[in-house]
Amino acid sequence: MAGAMQYDTKPGAGPLQVPGIREADPGRWTLIMVVHPDCPCTKASLRNLEAILDATRLPIRAEIVAAVPAEYDGPRKNLAFARGIPKSELTVLDEVRAVRRYGARTSGHLFVYDPDRRLVYSGGLTPARGAEDAMSSIRWFKALAQQGEVASIAPTFGCSLRSATGERQG
Repeated sequence: MAGAMQYDTKPGAGPLQVPGIREADPGRWTLIMVVHPDCPCTKASLRNLEAILDATRLPIRAEIVAAVPAEYDGPRKNLAFARGIPKSELTVLDEVRAVRRYGARTSGHLFVYDPDRRLVYSGGLTPARGAEDAMSSIRWFKALAQQGEVASIAPTFGCSLRSATGERQG
């Protein structure tokens, strides 16, 4: 039991870099989440993102980037879920290209840019692996939008995006 709790609360690796300013849209909030197609931990992150998008009336662009490992032939449950999230767009890239472009190394990593195209947040939306908490995510985003930086970085709890970083899959 202790091993399971330790795993649930152990964050993934931080980003290699953050996406460039070209990824942000001027005049509106830009949210970019990088996900593995089947990481079971990421469903909670996607649900929390969906709750934020549903609750906000701010001008916003949300992009969900699926980082698909080479020769991956799994069911891609997260992609099916992501396609149904209103106010978002899904971009499917091979994992190497996604990690190089966005820098995320853990599924569920979120980058938030304000309307002035400043990166104001880099991290996860959950307090542990698979821990869905939509209300906390909504309150967090509203505070971020109203007060500026609430927390500029936070850990991300999800599966590793390994092939692009040279790490061994396993």
